[in-house]
Amino acid sequence: MIYKVIYKTAGFFSLKKYNDSHLNGRSYEYPMAYTIRGAILSSVIQLEGIEKAKELFYKIKNAILYIQYPREHGKASVKLKLASNSYYDEKKTNNEEGLSSVGVREFVDVESIVFYIDNSIPNLKTYLNNIECIGDSQSLVYLESIEAVKRMENVLMEWVEERDGNADLFELYDWKTGKIRFEDVYLFSEKRSRRQQERKICFVKETVTI
Repeated sequence: MIYKVIYKTAGFFSLKKYNDSHLNGRSYEYPMAYTIRGAILSSVIQLEGIEKAKELFYKIKNAILYIQYPREHGKASVKLKLASNSYYDEKKTNNEEGLSSVGVREFVDVESIVFYIDNSIPNLKTYLNNIECIGDSQSLVYLESIEAVKRMENVLMEWVEERDGNADLFELYDWKTGKIRFEDVYLFSEKRSRRQQERKICFVKETVTI
């Protein structure tokens, strides 16, 4: 069984592109797979604590998950005053202000965030209903619906040139398939390591029958 999950956006969506700089960041039009997994993991922590999150981590990591590419979206870039680099915050004294620069952030006008996920995570609907943002911390969402479906639409599927030929291509990042642990991705873990995501090159497939 696979669920179609729809979140309505309460404002603009923003998720900085993976290799863009701190001061100049474009946004993806859609969430990354690891963004959805991380949101579910955070929801488990909020509702049931760290130990439960550790228990469910591998189910969340290995759940079958597909992201729907939005059928319509708009984009706008906004100039913001941003810290030049976190390095300066560490060096400043109580009498100094951190150095700042004007940076650019891209925001996406999209009506909803849609993804498909299997039923391998216990109490999944409860955790999904507790999610308040997807993307950056200002990308507020609210759950509209969860329904079991037999067909997926407009989903990002891994692209194989010999099989799929010419197509518009998109990148999709997910947690690495190797021996990634809870401690590797938990924000407050001393063992947390950066770059725990791997990239897939995808194309949009209009329909996928399950």
